[in-house]
Amino acid sequence: MVTSIVIAEDQLVYRDSLKQILKSMPSLELVGTANNGLEALDAVNRYRPDVLLLDIEMPVMDGGKVLKQLKQENAKVKVVILTVFGHNWTVEHSVALGADGFLEKGDEYEELEKCIETVMNDNIYLGSKFIKPLLQSKFVSTDKARTKPLQPEDVQLMEKTAERKNTKAIASELHKSERTVERMRTRMINKHSAPDFFALVIRGIMAGLFFPKDTLKK
Repeated sequence: MVTSIVIAEDQLVYRDSLKQILKSMPSLELVGTANNGLEALDAVNRYRPDVLLLDIEMPVMDGGKVLKQLKQENAKVKVVILTVFGHNWTVEHSVALGADGFLEKGDEYEELEKCIETVMNDNIYLGSKFIKPLLQSKFVSTDKARTKPLQPEDVQLMEKTAERKNTKAIASELHKSERTVERMRTRMINKHSAPDFFALVIRGIMAGLFFPKDTLKK
């Protein structure tokens, strides 16, 4: 099955580069392009693509606002954020808004096809530069007094959330009530001083605690 793509990118040279990459991948089809955020919204409404490749810095309306509006409208399109920035807060913020994938510009040729396959399977994809298999993370400290270990069920909850499963499905798989699952999330947010649960999920992926099930597909 061919996956339809819209590119939202204001830099002509980079947009043309993405077009050439897509042409070399038979499983992907470019159906439209956009030069700014408003055009991106119009292109999604007009072409109904499977995936939107969205530059985070766009004129007229930036990528974050485009993403937020699409998710508020419950658009079915998967959104992969493209950026030259590698700050962790950008990853957390984008996924919290509903981004499905995250790639740093320059990595598309090696990772684009795998990224799109992953998001089309309803999983979050982080480019290799954003996955840091750290032995130490915000969850772990060499100072025993400050250590905040995660329980196995905590990791399971984070992993299933990264797979975009809803509370009902997670509760069923963990053999718990939906109310218990919600309490687990609240406990973890408070314990690790996180802004929300998705921020914890992204930290977990970046710390190498787990990966969404399709992220490591060859």
